[in-house]
Amino acid sequence: MREAFRSGAIGLAVCAAFAGAVFVALFSGASWLAETRVDSAVSAFGNSASEAREYLVEDSRWVAIEYGKTVAAILLVYWVFASGLGKGRITTFKLPNWLLAFALAGITTGVINRYFYWAETYCDQLPYPHDGFQILRIHECPSSGIFFHALVAVSLLAAVTSLVLRIVQSRNFERIQ
Repeated sequence: MREAFRSGAIGLAVCAAFAGAVFVALFSGASWLAETRVDSAVSAFGNSASEAREYLVEDSRWVAIEYGKTVAAILLVYWVFASGLGKGRITTFKLPNWLLAFALAGITTGVINRYFYWAETYCDQLPYPHDGFQILRIHECPSSGIFFHALVAVSLLAAVTSLVLRIVQSRNFERIQ
């Protein structure tokens, strides 16, 4: 049991390092993002450049903070359950590690979409530039908005699947030993 908690702490530290690096990049990049988007925000909303810049920085930092809080909660719950219900070295199983990596990548991609406004670019245009979901037009709405929401949902499902597999594999491995 003690080995599972030690292994879980290592897994949490590795995942938290990745999430922390993404958080720092998003939070510190808010000013740069605002500078690149300020002209389009001024033309779209009619605010002054300083008001638009302030709003964009505030919004970008909010996205970064929400990402940090959400991923921290997911990882903490994940590794606490994995450590509490698993046995032995729970970080050594490849499939759960790959599924967890996919889950983190998918959640991060969804957040980066929100941060850079990829899916929202064409959402205000009617009629939409195309009908239905087309993978080659993933940057256009409404299909890209649906895609990114589905990606986050599938990523959460992958995290849950990874947790279940990690627990089952660790218990089976300990039983064999």
